[in-house]
Amino acid sequence: MPDAPMPRRSWLHLATFGIALAAAGWRIPDAPKPALSATAEPTVAVSELPPAARLSPEPPSLTRLPNGTLAVAWLERGDAENAAIWMATGDGKKWRDIGKIASRESTAGATFMHAQGLGRPILWSEGGWLHLWYEAYPLGRWAGASIIHSLSTDGGRSWNRTQRLPVNAFGGLGSRLGQAPRELADGGLMLPLGQANEGAPWLRLAATGRIVDKLERLPNASTPEAAQ
Repeated sequence: MPDAPMPRRSWLHLATFGIALAAAGWRIPDAPKPALSATAEPTVAVSELPPAARLSPEPPSLTRLPNGTLAVAWLERGDAENAAIWMATGDGKKWRDIGKIASRESTAGATFMHAQGLGRPILWSEGGWLHLWYEAYPLGRWAGASIIHSLSTDGGRSWNRTQRLPVNAFGGLGSRLGQAPRELADGGLMLPLGQANEGAPWLRLAATGRIVDKLERLPNASTPEAAQ
């Protein structure tokens, strides 16, 4: 027996609900535009970095922990079988080794992706969270990198939530990290996906490390005029 047609009143209710839902969607405010923070990035002379960091094939990455201590991450033997990313903390004069915080083996175990080599790390502290992004090359440097993100809540002694970021349409493959991220006024971060002079895009991240969107250029610095 064929189904009975829906009563006219039910159709009217359904149509009214759809119109109300569409109208509500139009009223959803857009996400606020990002503004760069005026906070200066920590700097240390190359000669004052840990000896192993000075020999890194990629620029080491610095961040400041909530207690004021500096943390530095660097790449060791990027294309070698025992390639790894290491970390140390200190005051810019004396350093204490935290140890290896990422390797080809740990990357493969967390992401189920074979990595022929590792690349540039970026370290960033936000509240009690310490973020690490680094490059991993599943097919070699000629094919570009996958960007890996890992999180520590104990100052770098242990890391979890390691995952490959979906930064493009090719399964996260093909991007590279630039040298210096930029902090946002809302606590987020602009993560460079290449050298600035190459016109490369920036990945906008929330304070949690979640991807918000991808921008073709940096926003302006946070000023009273920009906040209006």
